[in-house]
Amino acid sequence: MSTPAYHPAKSRKAKPKTQTWEHPKGSGIRIEERVNETEGKAFNSSFRVRVPAKLTEGKREQWQRKDRKEAERLAEERLLLLKKHGTEFSKIPASVQRQAAHAWSLLDEHNQKTHLALTFIEVVKAGMAALSPTGGQRTFAEVAAELRASKVTRYKAGGLDIQTERGFRKRSELLEKTALGPKLVSQILPTDISKVLTNLSTDYSPRSVLNYRNILSEISSGVIINFAVGVFTALSKALISLWWAGSPQKRSRCQIP
Repeated sequence: MSTPAYHPAKSRKAKPKTQTWEHPKGSGIRIEERVNETEGKAFNSSFRVRVPAKLTEGKREQWQRKDRKEAERLAEERLLLLKKHGTEFSKIPASVQRQAAHAWSLLDEHNQKTHLALTFIEVVKAGMAALSPTGGQRTFAEVAAELRASKVTRYKAGGLDIQTERGFRKRSELLEKTALGPKLVSQILPTDISKVLTNLSTDYSPRSVLNYRNILSEISSGVIINFAVGVFTALSKALISLWWAGSPQKRSRCQIP
């Protein structure tokens, strides 16, 4: 009887050693180092963050980060948020949380570039107002007419002085004749506001232009104008210097009728 051929068992390649640890200590959040391989060869590592269901009071969470520091920072942030907001935060879908994280990074970058300190809530509220502003499907001219009628009623009732009523009426009627008049309030962009204010600055003093800006703010309930304020403020210094450099005849024309 022939003896069977001997085939030595193939030796298994030892998997690279990885580690798992808890971070922060006592939190229950565990971070696992994962070795990424291609054709059996390790080329780098990534880190998986596991947040237990007992912390989220819902489903277990898993997050992936490229390096250890990012993974540990994420674990710390998740622990802080879950402790602060509890089940309320855990109810937010993971996909929305990722969107919020991305939005936060955009806001942080914007604040650094512009040296502002806009908060997350401020930006969300402004965005909501811009996407569904007061005025709805009414045009700028329609809203302005309603406000003029309201001010006339208040004036007749003794709740408004004649100068305020007259100033609003004259300025709002002039603004209606601009490109804003036929536009829906919900479709007016910050660039539209900036163009109108810039055009007005060629004929009126900076103080008068500010009065027009206030009228725009009132008609749009502050929704649209707040986005344009930054642009206008940046231009205001230049406009003031240009105006004072103009001729006395031009400055004498800068009185609102």
